[in-house]
Amino acid sequence: MQRLMMQFALSLMTLWLTQTAVATEAETAATAKQELLSFAQQIHKSNATFSAIWPGFWPDQQAFIVVNEGQQSLIYTAATAPVYADNPSEALAEHFYYYSNLLHGLDDFKYEIDFALPDDQLATAINISNGGTSEDVSTLLHEAFHGYQRRAFNEDDAVTFLPPETLAADESRAL
Repeated sequence: MQRLMMQFALSLMTLWLTQTAVATEAETAATAKQELLSFAQQIHKSNATFSAIWPGFWPDQQAFIVVNEGQQSLIYTAATAPVYADNPSEALAEHFYYYSNLLHGLDDFKYEIDFALPDDQLATAINISNGGTSEDVSTLLHEAFHGYQRRAFNEDDAVTFLPPETLAADESRAL
């Protein structure tokens, strides 16, 4: 009888631990989702400040992607959100789309410049941790500006390779 009671108690404890683990996973996912949304909304609210950096940079509806420690993804886009059969999106707010997994094409990265989205949009992606920091915002803007420079000032929209020996020439040392 005592053995039966012990087995019953162990079964109850196992059930309780399993439910607690499931609840903790759900709470963790909800927290990650809210952190992504809060960080993305902070960026979007700063559009006017960001667009003042340079004429034509960071228009009001600039698409961007925030990734939480290489796991969940959130896209801000005023156009069509990408559709992935194995990673459906969830609209958290107008134009803010959450994906429970990392987006296709984003691997182990800190940032990604000119990530292609539907409707010919290009977005800069940033991988954040701890809900995002001011350094993450700076990195996002810095990398987005590289993409803007490449599109705005390079007629063939290609990266120009500069051979290292060119930098040794007297004419280019001032650069």
